[in-house]
Amino acid sequence: MIGFKYAIVYYERKERFAGQTKYSFGRMCSLALDAITSFTYRPIQFISVLIILSLIMVIVGVICIIVQNTQKGFSADWLKIFTALWSISTLQLIAIRIIGDYVGRTYRETKKRPRYFIDVDLTKEE
Repeated sequence: MIGFKYAIVYYERKERFAGQTKYSFGRMCSLALDAITSFTYRPIQFISVLIILSLIMVIVGVICIIVQNTQKGFSADWLKIFTALWSISTLQLIAIRIIGDYVGRTYRETKKRPRYFIDVDLTKEE
């Protein structure tokens, strides 16, 4: 770890002292999102799926533009704008993925550190 001796500490959690939770639905969703993103690298990897879908959309758009240009008298400028914007969005997703990889690797390096250091064990009798 970080140069300290460490051990796993088990404990029994007692029942809730009073009533029910006062957290709102939004607060509970926020806690759930924190739990998902704090312990896994998967949300960052999910961006790869979005990149692939975006690339497929760009390729379909480019093919449609090529087919359009071969037919005389038919031009849809909105398709060219759509394809250009979609390709820029794809480039942004690629940049986010690269940054996400960097953050994910940093996370992996630091997550093995213990949360707490127990200096004195009060349960031992001396």
